[in-house]
Amino acid sequence: MRKTFLISIVSSCLTLFMGVSVQGSYTYTTIDVPGANNTWAWGIDGSNIVGEYTSGGANISHGFSYNGSTYTTRDVPGAIASYAHGIDGGNIVGEYADGGGSHGFSYNGSAYTTFDVPGTNSTYAWDIDGGNIVGPYYDAIGYHGFSYN
Repeated sequence: MRKTFLISIVSSCLTLFMGVSVQGSYTYTTIDVPGANNTWAWGIDGSNIVGEYTSGGANISHGFSYNGSTYTTRDVPGAIASYAHGIDGGNIVGEYADGGGSHGFSYNGSAYTTFDVPGTNSTYAWDIDGGNIVGPYYDAIGYHGFSYN
């Protein structure tokens, strides 16, 4: 009986300790583009953050970058909507819409380069590392992943 009682106590203690989580001290910082209706942060590299925000009554999407003090809009020229998803150093990738589908883009700090996976309906650039871009694309069969460099 005593042995069963001890096993029961040990079992209860283990269950109690397994259910306890340790939380560290974290600092949360709100990322809100000034004047935006909504803001989404999608990518980070060091202290640089990229994402998307909507503004105006039509909630048009724009890409943005944030360096810890300044927000900068990152819209592909001629696009009706832009979304910045990934960042690596000064290089930003994302997607944009032009009324004829979605397309990938990269921005190197001075110029935009647009691209599409050949034969696709939509290309989405979601991340970049060392010049290699990854994301999904959509064709008549469905979604697939790609790597582009």
